[in-house]
Amino acid sequence: MENLLEKIGIIDFKYEKLRHQNNFNIFSILKSKTDEVHLHSRFIAELLNPKGTHKQGVVFLEAFLKLIECSDFPAQGTTVLNEYRKIDLLIRNGKKAIIIENKIWAGDQKDQLYRYYQTMLAEGATEIKLIYLTLEGREPSNYSLGPLQGNQELDKFLTLLSYDTDINKWLDNCIKEVALVPVIRETLVQYKGIINDLTGNAMSNDEMLEIIKLLSSNDNILKAAKIARNWVHVKWYTEWDFWNDLEKEIAAECTILPYHKFNGDKLDGAIHKRRNKNFWYGITIELIKNNSESVCLMIERGDRTLYYGLIILEDGKDRKDCNAPEYAALRNQIKPNSDDTNKNWLGYKYFSIPINFERFKDDTTLKLANPDFRKKYVASLWTEIKAYIKNCGIREMKLQETETNLLI
Repeated sequence: MENLLEKIGIIDFKYEKLRHQNNFNIFSILKSKTDEVHLHSRFIAELLNPKGTHKQGVVFLEAFLKLIECSDFPAQGTTVLNEYRKIDLLIRNGKKAIIIENKIWAGDQKDQLYRYYQTMLAEGATEIKLIYLTLEGREPSNYSLGPLQGNQELDKFLTLLSYDTDINKWLDNCIKEVALVPVIRETLVQYKGIINDLTGNAMSNDEMLEIIKLLSSNDNILKAAKIARNWVHVKWYTEWDFWNDLEKEIAAECTILPYHKFNGDKLDGAIHKRRNKNFWYGITIELIKNNSESVCLMIERGDRTLYYGLIILEDGKDRKDCNAPEYAALRNQIKPNSDDTNKNWLGYKYFSIPINFERFKDDTTLKLANPDFRKKYVASLWTEIKAYIKNCGIREMKLQETETNLLI
């Protein structure tokens, strides 16, 4: 087993050097690779638009319609819009509409897909297709589906797409169509590189074939199968050790609340269950308390990358509506230092070096299995969180203009 891993390490080292020699990518330079709105949705919309600056007409749109099996959707005369009434991507032709909700790291919003569906109905669309696009092709939550979750026809008009497989396949087809147009071809190749980096598929075909050849010799495939059978357990213990180490790091300075605190059962529900998973747990600490209300810092797992931010709890157990007018001053104070805000969060932020326990593919997340790496990473996360609290002006925060008590 050890010899097998060493040989795979040698192969990886060889191709890693090649990747670094050819790692120039204009998309990673100009935009964050995880920016759903400003990079992915805009770029995909531009490709799909028959009037796009690519000057290829309906070629890319037709390839996409074929991908999603919409043979009765006419490409000619189609309008493609980005961020239309908060819809990430809208493909419209007469009474036919395709709604694409693009999710890389952002969480679902309440009744989001239902609201977009109703918007198109109100605008006269009679044939509506919903596309839920994520890195791995996961299902939308009931929180997003709203009243649609009980619709018996849901499977007929809701399609799940993944960047991992579907968008990669579409890009391959687009690249073939513009093989003789160098500027567009190379742009698509670079965008495909960003997708592969996000989905953990940066391995070249040559590297893949070399690893397959290695596994095919002797009894290496049996050793690899043993690793594969235990992968889910590696995933569980890596996350478990991470949360426990982070708890120890934080507990040295703060008191951790029981609110949505991680435990073995919650990890089981997120990792082992196939449907109706519950990803929303983590670590919560109280920062400011006034009577029954508390401003708390919460680090939450979620169904994508980990994030952290400020919430308000009633009696340490009930989450308050952070969009309420009485918290406007707090929201405005926190907003400049946060990635976003919503009903549940005064403000939240993604870690600068992200980890994603759900996908469990990227290098940083996998390396958390190593105790030494995990200890350093946990310390850096806690340092980052404390800087966020300080930058938000936590010491100046007040609840309803009353005296507060800072607990950190």
